[in-house]
Amino acid sequence: MNKEDKFYFIKQLDFANRHFTFRECPYYPCHKFPAGQDDLNCLFCFCPFYPCNGKIGTGNWKEVNGKKIYDCSNCNFIHRNEIVFRIIELFYKGRGLKKIKSIIKKEFVKNEKER
Repeated sequence: MNKEDKFYFIKQLDFANRHFTFRECPYYPCHKFPAGQDDLNCLFCFCPFYPCNGKIGTGNWKEVNGKKIYDCSNCNFIHRNEIVFRIIELFYKGRGLKKIKSIIKKEFVKNEKER
């Protein structure tokens, strides 16, 4: 794992430790989940694929006060347990962020579009 990826991973774990009970986070819930689905996993609060330009999640660019911002509020992809657990597994196997993005796209995104 290179220095940048390791720094990012440690930052994510630190955030998770500080917000062990995510429901206490002032922004919770920050993403919309389908009714009855209550498995919002906040480990990757700051999405490692940001901005994905709609290639992994369902975020999109929009204009706010004359500035373009990438809005992920309607995306819950990175907050699903199965996705979070797979990313952690790949980090522990020493994969870098670029490789993880490629693997996640192959394993999950195709299935998402078929749903």
